[in-house]
Amino acid sequence: MLNHLQTKKFKFTTANLKALPRNPSHSSSTELEFSDTEVIGLKCLSGKTDSKRFMLRYSINEQKKSIAIGRFPDVDLMSARKIARTHKTQIAQGQDPRQERDQLHAVPTISQFFYDTYLPLAKKRKSSWNKDKQRFNDHCGTIAHLKYSELTANHIIQIQLRMNAPSKTKPAS
Repeated sequence: MLNHLQTKKFKFTTANLKALPRNPSHSSSTELEFSDTEVIGLKCLSGKTDSKRFMLRYSINEQKKSIAIGRFPDVDLMSARKIARTHKTQIAQGQDPRQERDQLHAVPTISQFFYDTYLPLAKKRKSSWNKDKQRFNDHCGTIAHLKYSELTANHIIQIQLRMNAPSKTKPAS
């Protein structure tokens, strides 16, 4: 294999990724970029602290873009190639994988929605908003961490079943 400093384009293997040089500390660039010849667009960036990460560079709608895949060796080479190929399939179908990822991150969790959207409006319009807050805290803890896009009817049914379960304490007479 040619010296990595002579060619920055070669077929990635785990061994040669581990052997990649770090970017010199005096370099004006943050990272050295190496390209895989097996999956076109797959890059491995080597930083000044010897950290390495995978990235896919691509063009969509005549715009150059990139999407992070993960750090090496946390994400192994086979997984990085598989993810890159999946992204390339989306790109071929006219879908921007980065835009889809960003939209997914934009979906709030149940808790974020409750505290950032619902509760401020309820405080302005309902005198009983504090009861809504108490109900949320009492009954929705198991779903609070879920993104709204992950919420299913089964989650709601489970909450309703717990709410309707016989109480362990006797009602006041």
